[in-house]
Formats: sequence, structure tokens, C-alpha cells
Amino acid sequence: MKYSDYIKILEENELHIHSDNIVYKHGQKNHNRPICNNDILQDLVIKYQAGDITDKEYELLGIMINTMTRIVLNNKKFRFQKDDTRNDVTGEAYLTVLTALNKKLYDKDKGNAYSYIFRLCYTAGIHILEAENRQKEIVSSLVDTFNDMYDANIQKPE
Repeated sequence: MKYSDYIKILEENELHIHSDNIVYKHGQKNHNRPICNNDILQDLVIKYQAGDITDKEYELLGIMINTMTRIVLNNKKFRFQKDDTRNDVTGEAYLTVLTALNKKLYDKDKGNAYSYIFRLCYTAGIHILEAENRQKEIVSSLVDTFNDMYDANIQKPE
């Protein structure tokens, strides 16, 4: 496919690229949700891994990866997280996806690019949440230890 074919697919499916570089579908029942078209994503990923991608197609691939990350952030595990956490998830997801694509790890015979990239983004997000939980446990343990030691060292008046 060519870049014009991708734009045609977007238009036929009422998908629009917004100023935030996310693809949305408009309409009464769509609530402006991010939507990533697998046909476009799959073709762009294959072209990228083959090293046969134009600048415009590369930009569209970035928009599609950005859209996938936003879709993952709408998942119940990430939707109500703090902005810092959501930003960390976004960064980790980009890094994970681009690393996998640069290493040519996606195999079109094993499944859709949509599923593959969604899973990479989701797993990257889970790793961020796990790391934050470990950090909270360590801080809590240190605070408890400090309080126990402080209480034990306080001299009681006679």
C-alpha cells in the first residue's frame, strides 16, 4: 500500500488524526475513542521492519503507535493512575515497541500487528505498575523500621 491508500482507509472508516497525534473515530456512539486500524498498522510495521518505509509512512506509524498507547491507557488498570505514572507507561511502551520493531521481532505469520503491539504496550505498563508497587513497599518498610527504632530509642521520663 501507499500513503494515499492509508489515508483512504482512514477516511472510509471515519477515522481522523487529531492534533494530539491520536486517531479517533467520530460519531454519536463512538465517544471520540482512539481507534487503531490493523490493516494500516500491519502494513506499516512490515514495511518498517523491511526498511522500506517513506518519511510520511514512518510518521503515520508513529501516530498509530501513539494511538495504541492511548488505547492501553484507557484500560481499567491504567485509567485512574496519576499523570506521572501514565507518562511513565507511555514512555516505556514507546521504548518497548520501537525496540521490538528495530530488532524485527514481529512475525506476521504468528498474529496481527495490533495484538502484538497492544500486548507490548500493556506489558510495559504492567512492569511500570509493578516497579511502583515495589518502591512503595520499600518506602513503607523503611518508614516502619525508622519508627520502630525511633520509638525504641526514646527515653521515657522517670
